[in-house]
Amino acid sequence: MFPIDTPNISDGVANHVYSLVEQGKYSTVRRETAAPSDQPATLAISHEETGTGLTTRYNTRVAFKRVFEDASGNQGAAEATLVFRWNPKIVTAANAQKSIVELVSLLAIAGYKDKLTNLEP
Repeated sequence: MFPIDTPNISDGVANHVYSLVEQGKYSTVRRETAAPSDQPATLAISHEETGTGLTTRYNTRVAFKRVFEDASGNQGAAEATLVFRWNPKIVTAANAQKSIVELVSLLAIAGYKDKLTNLEP
């Protein structure tokens, strides 16, 4: 389990601390305490196991969601979600984590995040 507070998560401009506000058996929700109450920023993590035997799947979802407000007071949200699925009966955790490393590496390449917001395939 992650620590109760997850400090120093950077958005490239500032570091953010998300503190635990909700906890279930396989899920948590954390909120950035510095975010205005009418413009919340949250980090949600949830896990689910499906199937049996060789069809067993672990499904993990990590989502950052932040509400923004424009100069006219209109609000809209941006959410970045990672969905990670793997078969623990066949794939080792170390091998499964290689997929996460590849995704992080892809997003670290200069200009690639811009392609996501420009709707480029």
